[in-house]
Amino acid sequence: MKNQKGFTLVELLVAIGITGLIGTLSLSGLNTSLNINKKTLDRSDLISELQLTDRVLKRDLLHALTRNSRLSEGKRLKHPLYGEVLLSQEVFLAFSIHSSIDYQDQGGSIRWVEYLKSDNQIVRNEYFFADRTEETKVLSSVLLNNVDSVELSFTNQDQSYLSWPSQITEGIKGLPQMVEVTLKIKSYGDVSMSYLLTEGFQV
Repeated sequence: MKNQKGFTLVELLVAIGITGLIGTLSLSGLNTSLNINKKTLDRSDLISELQLTDRVLKRDLLHALTRNSRLSEGKRLKHPLYGEVLLSQEVFLAFSIHSSIDYQDQGGSIRWVEYLKSDNQIVRNEYFFADRTEETKVLSSVLLNNVDSVELSFTNQDQSYLSWPSQITEGIKGLPQMVEVTLKIKSYGDVSMSYLLTEGFQV
């Protein structure tokens, strides 16, 4: 029997069920919207990091020097640029650069830079002097996150090499003509960036 001033139990249950269904659908829609927004933000962050990495690599390689620098123990390197085979397991690219920035008392204009993959990050180390000692200051910057792997290719005289120097290019004392860096990004795929090098500054 229906109460004139209220609802039957069945009507109340139906009303509660409909309200719950609407709430569930609204929450589901909100979660979907939040997930889409997060993916959009993540993709935007990745693009910004890739643009930064590309810009920094391009600047450094444009100012690469044909200069054989010294290691901290005093040994002079045989080549001005090394790719994939130098110094430590993490470092995949290292060379001297000439900077036009006025560092004043913060180091010299000729510096040594290293790019390394550490904990799925691309890190750039900039030593304040190209000829390093154990006291040489270094500035470390994280450029890119979520990197699964790094591959390099070096081009010289229309020939490509996976490392620089290689057994074939050991006699070449200068810089390669082009460097290609391929990054495998988690949940994104491969990104390749190519850089033409000048003949380098003679210092």
